[in-house]
Amino acid sequence: MNSFFKVVAVAHAVYQAVLGLKNIPVLETAYKLILGEMTCALNNLLRSLQLPDACSEIKHEAFKNHVFNVDNAKFVVIFDLSALTTIGNAKNSLIGMWALSPTVFALLSKNLMIVHGDLAVHFPAIQYAVLYTLYSHCTR
Repeated sequence: MNSFFKVVAVAHAVYQAVLGLKNIPVLETAYKLILGEMTCALNNLLRSLQLPDACSEIKHEAFKNHVFNVDNAKFVVIFDLSALTTIGNAKNSLIGMWALSPTVFALLSKNLMIVHGDLAVHFPAIQYAVLYTLYSHCTR
């Protein structure tokens, strides 16, 4: 296995472990950072299509000056969506479903406006990841 893929797998495992914690303050902090990272990446993709930014209230200070190129932005959005499935897939995860704001469902279906025709046409892998995450979240 390529060392890049090993690093990605370990990073993904760390994200999932943090999102699986029962400590609400730590979970909320991690969730806000992941949402900030994902919003930053999503906004970079939207700007590449000359579209307005998504949900300004989700932006995180840590990413305010960060710029992703298109390939990295696609990777980050898909990686973060994959990590967020941890919250929805955890059995009896009332913390993950209700303590976080916005909820994963609201985030994906409304707040980020990530279900977007132009994104679907230009970045179909992201659209698939969103639909998969929503499906996974709703079937648990």
